[in-house]
Amino acid sequence: MTPIKDIIKKIRIAIHDEDAINYDERDILNVVNAAMRFIRRTIAEIQPELIMTTSAGILQAGNDTIKLQHIPIKIVELTAGDKVISSTEHFAGKKVRSNFDKVFGNATRIYSRYDAKIFDERPLEETNFQHIRRKSAEGKPHWFYREGLKNLKVYPKPKKETAYTVRTIDDIEELKLHDSTPFMSEFDDFLIEYATIRLSISNEYDMTQEQQIFANIHAQISQLLMPPPAGVMVSGYW
Repeated sequence: MTPIKDIIKKIRIAIHDEDAINYDERDILNVVNAAMRFIRRTIAEIQPELIMTTSAGILQAGNDTIKLQHIPIKIVELTAGDKVISSTEHFAGKKVRSNFDKVFGNATRIYSRYDAKIFDERPLEETNFQHIRRKSAEGKPHWFYREGLKNLKVYPKPKKETAYTVRTIDDIEELKLHDSTPFMSEFDDFLIEYATIRLSISNEYDMTQEQQIFANIHAQISQLLMPPPAGVMVSGYW
């Protein structure tokens, strides 16, 4: 996570523009943001869990809408289930809303009681609105689709209390001059390489050359992130 101003200095050295004659900071920052999106898309393709956000909640009976806090660019997985595996009774020290007793001199403990439930969640399959025929169907959810930018709909509509866990890759705001990169230092090198290439060939634009170089960056990221193949146990003949 390197400060953007340090990234810009390194890029200027690479493109021989230390005196800011050819490019101002805004020009370089725009290319840095393009590089950030390129690297994030590559990570999302190969190992999305590195930039994945997980959120969980419970849908009450009759409610089929999951509201997300941020706009997702990709839904990695959505699991849901209404079967309770275990339930544990807990007490919190929060004041009960309907308790009007005076606090001073009152020996009665003020707390709230709640049950912590663990549900058996299974992955739902993604579909779209056009494939949903009986919009009012109720039952155990098996599918989900997107509604707008920040909402997900499960189908059929839950008939019972249903827990869900959604894993997403969220959209992020563009970097500012006072920000730092969202990557580890190893990936900052790819960001600098991308920006250097884009700025260096901008005057003599060659689409073929650019594609080859960016494919090379993609391949380098893949080598870092690509997980090893799953092990296989083979039985002998004898």
